[in-house]
Amino acid sequence: MKHTKREWMPLYSFLDRKRVTDHLADMAARGWMLDRLGTWSWHYRRTEPKQLRFAVTFFAGAGRFSPAPAAGLDTFQDYCAQAGWHRAASSDQVQVFYSEDPAAVPIDTDPAAELENIRRSIGKPMIRNYLALLLLCLLEVAFQCYQIWTDPVDTLASPTALLAATAYLPLLVLTLASLLLYRRWQWRAEAAVEAGLPLPDLRSARGLGILVLMWSGLLIAGLFASISRSTGMVILTIGMVLFFALVYFLANAARKALQRLRCPPWANLLVIVGICIAMFAGGTTGLFALMIRNAGSGWLEDHPPVETYTAHGMTWSVYADPIPCGWRT
Repeated sequence: MKHTKREWMPLYSFLDRKRVTDHLADMAARGWMLDRLGTWSWHYRRTEPKQLRFAVTFFAGAGRFSPAPAAGLDTFQDYCAQAGWHRAASSDQVQVFYSEDPAAVPIDTDPAAELENIRRSIGKPMIRNYLALLLLCLLEVAFQCYQIWTDPVDTLASPTALLAATAYLPLLVLTLASLLLYRRWQWRAEAAVEAGLPLPDLRSARGLGILVLMWSGLLIAGLFASISRSTGMVILTIGMVLFFALVYFLANAARKALQRLRCPPWANLLVIVGICIAMFAGGTTGLFALMIRNAGSGWLEDHPPVETYTAHGMTWSVYADPIPCGWRT
């Protein structure tokens, strides 16, 4: 019997608190207690089935790069425990609590203070991240449009170029939708505060997230289909994926280590950026060296050249491509 389980890609917004807490309560009733919140999955451990109440709140001092544990977080959790709420799991600013008391007083009782806490803890960082992602997507889309405008024949005739042109569109749509939905939620939340009502939830865009994942899967499948005739390109692509995974692993490990050492957020971020720049500089240098060394060998092409020759100090390839001769009558 398994004693732990993972829920991959839950696709819940933590501002969609009722759906999140209802889901966690349903899992607890089936004997699965939330144990850890990860970037890509939620981790559960097997327990006795219980009827529990869950609550999602936020702590502004527990940022992605802030020292861990954040100053004041232990005190906050102690206050919650005295009120009958016990910590289940947390991820940066997000704090998930549970209570066995059906009459326990909610953690957040003042809508105005709750809204301000949400803005400081996750609202402003989320907007900054989404705006940076939006800028990246717009730059990439603009570059691909420029490629189509300046060289439409070669761009539209290349499957790889077409994949690159559409790769960022789903992410662009998801980013824009997230920003607009959050802004709309802000207006509704401010109206609720003025009326003295509880804050509304920001409904999770799970359908859009699933569509983006499906589109990403199709793009990956199309990428490998377009390069499948070149063994070298397949190996190179897999190597690049592994390289990105290594960069993520090293940067994440360094971030957590610096958090435990209680380094200030700016120093933590600076180290992470330095690691990424150094890794990408080294990777780019190695990639160019590999391509230059294998130029003319046909290793990275879908069909090898029939011969090569050297002119002006450079190696050139000759291909035996069939030349169309027009329609036959």
